[in-house]
Amino acid sequence: MSVALPSSWTEAPIGTLCVNTEQVTPDAEAEFIYVDIASVDRETKKITSPQRMLGKDAPSRARKLIKTGDTIVSTTRPNLNAVALVDQTLVWCLKSKHQIMVLAARATDAKMVSALLCHTNGLGSSL
Repeated sequence: MSVALPSSWTEAPIGTLCVNTEQVTPDAEAEFIYVDIASVDRETKKITSPQRMLGKDAPSRARKLIKTGDTIVSTTRPNLNAVALVDQTLVWCLKSKHQIMVLAARATDAKMVSALLCHTNGLGSSL
């Protein structure tokens, strides 16, 4: 079944919404929040278990900065549909640079992008 989009909308592949986020190296003694695939609750679509750690304890893959309004999507096992909208409670937050991609919700409606991804039955080949 096909649904007509409002004339102000544009249909685009999901890959066109992805951004290459800023890569940073945390200071050894600075505390930050780390998000990986295990941090995302697949049922509630929320980041429920981020880890607080010092830069010196960070895994080497903890390098990509995520911001409020970003939608993160697991690329390791997309069929598990580990998707979450980054909310304002996550400040100075890094994610794994290999397991999760970030969608450029800054240029679109962040909640809408997140909702669409959360309500698919796994992303599979969409990525």
